[in-house]
Amino acid sequence: IIERVPPPNLSPNASLLASRETDTSNNDKYLQALLVDSYYDQFDGVVCLIRVFDGTVKTGDTIKFASHGKTYQVAKCGIMNPNRTETDVLSSGMVGWVVCGIRDPKEARVGDTLLMAEDPYGLFYSSLCNKYYFFLKKQKKTKI
Repeated sequence: IIERVPPPNLSPNASLLASRETDTSNNDKYLQALLVDSYYDQFDGVVCLIRVFDGTVKTGDTIKFASHGKTYQVAKCGIMNPNRTETDVLSSGMVGWVVCGIRDPKEARVGDTLLMAEDPYGLFYSSLCNKYYFFLKKQKKTKI
């Protein structure tokens, strides 16, 4: 197998980081981010570890959680390198952390979607299955 499959062509000046550039084609869309994990920090509150699929998130943005619809203002954002390193912006394709002033860890549910607060109707586009999805508010059940 080694003789039949050639090795990749890398120039001697190419670095590993240059080969892992982020996709910036989706930065002009509304924010779509997946909450991967969260933990509580005694100074910052709940720190949300996210993966940004579309759009950008930066300090001062107002975001909302799709599951409960609460909005928060982003106080800090950054990447893990290997410790928390603060950056100006997280763009599509990046994995990082966000501090929003959340005090209750139950509000940061793993698997939740983070959207921009001004996103109309909670609309987001899934590039995995090429479909649009809407987040609708839960309606009260009525007995018949």
